[in-house]
Amino acid sequence: MLKIPRFIKIRRALFKMLSNTVPKKKGLLVFYPTHNKSGFSGNLKSFFIYMHNHTSRQDYQMIWCTNNTETYNRLSKLSYRVIMNKIIIHWQLLRANYIIQDSTYTWLIGNFPVIQLWHGNGFKTIALLDKSNPPAKLESLRTTYANYRLIAASSDQDKTYLLPSFENENIYVVGSPKNDIFFQEQHLNEDLKSKYGLESYKKVFAYTPTFRDSGDFDPFSPAFWASLNNWLQSENYVFVVKKHPWDKTLVVPDQLSNVKDYTSKVDDVQELLLVTDVLISDYSAIVTDFSITGKPILFYIYDYDNYIKLRDFYYDLKTLLPGPFLYDDDTLLQHLQDMSWFDTEAYQAGYNRFRGTFHKYLDGHSCKRVFEAMKRIKVN
Repeated sequence: MLKIPRFIKIRRALFKMLSNTVPKKKGLLVFYPTHNKSGFSGNLKSFFIYMHNHTSRQDYQMIWCTNNTETYNRLSKLSYRVIMNKIIIHWQLLRANYIIQDSTYTWLIGNFPVIQLWHGNGFKTIALLDKSNPPAKLESLRTTYANYRLIAASSDQDKTYLLPSFENENIYVVGSPKNDIFFQEQHLNEDLKSKYGLESYKKVFAYTPTFRDSGDFDPFSPAFWASLNNWLQSENYVFVVKKHPWDKTLVVPDQLSNVKDYTSKVDDVQELLLVTDVLISDYSAIVTDFSITGKPILFYIYDYDNYIKLRDFYYDLKTLLPGPFLYDDDTLLQHLQDMSWFDTEAYQAGYNRFRGTFHKYLDGHSCKRVFEAMKRIKVN
């Protein structure tokens, strides 16, 4: 059984008591990212900006919490209200009308009304259905999930899996706020290309793998990197790598002219997706987001047999994903160089079916739907 030190138990009990005695401040929204704690990205970023642009400060006050000085300074310059001090953060969490999150934070046990936007709509089991969670943690999670007043789902199918994952009926099919970016003005695309120095390339290929729970992550051979770069140079293409925030092992060569590791440059991966022409990924939920664009996706799953032993899925991946499924880097390079597979009728049908599984709405109004759903919630 998971043992919790006594002082931690005391601190949790204190916060639980305070959560029921400290008055909530009407209209106070505290954005508390727990997936990418140091950054400004994802569903929380999109909804935070939407609320700033579409509501009065008399009605709603937004606070962003961070543990990163660079993020603090950047948001402060934009005149956003942002805090770093842990004591102040926890005080604001106690006072919040709603706490906006993107993953689980088990300290919020008590009267903490949470809007859970999550960080992705994918196919790996999460929350109470994640078998890697020990019994003691599951008990803590159930208590935490009881605070969720709104859980965002992207489709009716997504909702069917979120219900048993959270054991909470407050699931609203509203879409993912971060995906509203795909429906913004065309000039944003050009602005982002310029921001990341990609405007001179004819095509942008992005590699965005998920993290591995254990072991080294070395997906490509030195020969592949060299051959890839030679081809990219000849076509004036670029191959951009964006690692998962939790990945610590993937090494990207830094001496290749047309291969770029943008992990530290790209805080919000949705911006990279917007300027990407072809996506290469694996088991990451990012592919469901990118499917909105209708652009090609390659599934490079060289470690498939091992990976599915370590993780559980809601779906049979080989049935759900449109493919193509690639297991070695030679085949990957062939599919990059010859994209005829993308235009076949069978592939397009599978692609559209995959997109429809995860997206009920394709209109760029997910933030608005979250806001409207939030206004209908009654907080005890």
